[in-house]
Amino acid sequence: MAIVICIIKLLSCKNTIRGYHEYSCSNPQCSHIKRIPHTCKSKACSSCGKKATELWIQKQNQILPNTSWQHITFTMPSELWDFFWCNRQLLNHTFTFNHFLDQLYKKTWIVHCSKPTDDHKQNVDYLGRYVKRPAIAESKLKHYDGNEIAFNYLDHNTKTYRRFKLPVEEFIGRLVQHIPDINFRMIRYSC
Repeated sequence: MAIVICIIKLLSCKNTIRGYHEYSCSNPQCSHIKRIPHTCKSKACSSCGKKATELWIQKQNQILPNTSWQHITFTMPSELWDFFWCNRQLLNHTFTFNHFLDQLYKKTWIVHCSKPTDDHKQNVDYLGRYVKRPAIAESKLKHYDGNEIAFNYLDHNTKTYRRFKLPVEEFIGRLVQHIPDINFRMIRYSC
């Protein structure tokens, strides 16, 4: 349901259907009227998500202590992706289901520990872009013909931008995977 709400908000962003503020000239001879449509404030929206990201980063930089920081990312095995996609509410809880997990304990879990930094601003900026912005910026979208969407992405192996095409349905499917459920906490712990 959260995904549907998010997509409806996104599609109506800056459209008068969301409501608007109306401004007119104080001169009674002027009939000029300007309508400013309301925004959606959705994480999936590239303009609203960008603004929310900047505000979040600014707030975190003001409240976090100036100390050494290290960013650690845990990536779960791909065998769990479908399970959590179908049971997204479980991402908010600590739980075990031993039979299934026993098989996965033997697999390699990817843990990335970035180099410690003395400036928390770098980590906050990264986290802000990752947890607040939409999955893809409008500037990366390069072509849409009604059937396929072409976009650019950074290939981290070659450090160059590459173009990728997807059928519209697959693109939307990948995009909505990044929309969190209502009240889902994107950052569990910050210590």
